[in-house]
Amino acid sequence: MYRKMLFLTLLFLTQRSLSAQEVSVKLLSPLNGTTLNADYPLFSWTYLSVTNLTDYDYRFKMVEITGSQSNEVAINANPVFYEQLLDPYQQTLVYPLSAPALEDCKKYAWVIIIEKKISTTTEVGTTFKKAEVGRSTVFGFTMDGACGTTQRANNFANKTYLVPIKEEDSYIYLINRTSSQNTIRFKYNEEYSNTSIQCKILKEGTSPQEVSFSMPVNYGLNYLEYQLPGIVTVGNYYRLVIITPTGEELIAKFEIE
Repeated sequence: MYRKMLFLTLLFLTQRSLSAQEVSVKLLSPLNGTTLNADYPLFSWTYLSVTNLTDYDYRFKMVEITGSQSNEVAINANPVFYEQLLDPYQQTLVYPLSAPALEDCKKYAWVIIIEKKISTTTEVGTTFKKAEVGRSTVFGFTMDGACGTTQRANNFANKTYLVPIKEEDSYIYLINRTSSQNTIRFKYNEEYSNTSIQCKILKEGTSPQEVSFSMPVNYGLNYLEYQLPGIVTVGNYYRLVIITPTGEELIAKFEIE
């Protein structure tokens, strides 16, 4: 009896170990403890001993590290800073333009989480819920640069490109309009295919005005430029609004000086 129980216990542990190996993932870059000066970092990872990638769901999760927290404590305790569902065979992610700006001198932790749909059948019917079945180790990195400013703002100051984002904030870009520089420049990251985006420039104030236009874009990061319309004059505030192919709105506010 004792030998039988011992055999069953060892069998259970072996099966559990094999199950864990089937969904293991290893982070590659940026390495843990790295200091980054990239506006939009490239994250990469690889899957180990996965029998069928399409059997699982994959999620990229990032949080801000506060105080003296470890990577593991931060990823489990802090609010999500950025999160994205991944394709089964995806093993890289470029931090998107539409995501919240990574701030200089702040620390962030990231992880790849693997989930599987678990079904429960009752008299009422069958329901499904996601259960975590594996995750990578948690890596952390620090953003380089001058404390108190954002990479988004620095990027504009150095390269004169606006970076529209999903959640509008109080930051206002300043554009120096001259006879030789009469355009608005902005970045857009297309995540699906070559397509076109709809754009608007909105004038705020007591006499609001709007100019609409479309721009062709390629898959990946696009550096776009548009001739400033007549409604854009010195001393007024404006919104550049991009409507993506999925219907999301990205916004950047600017002023002409």
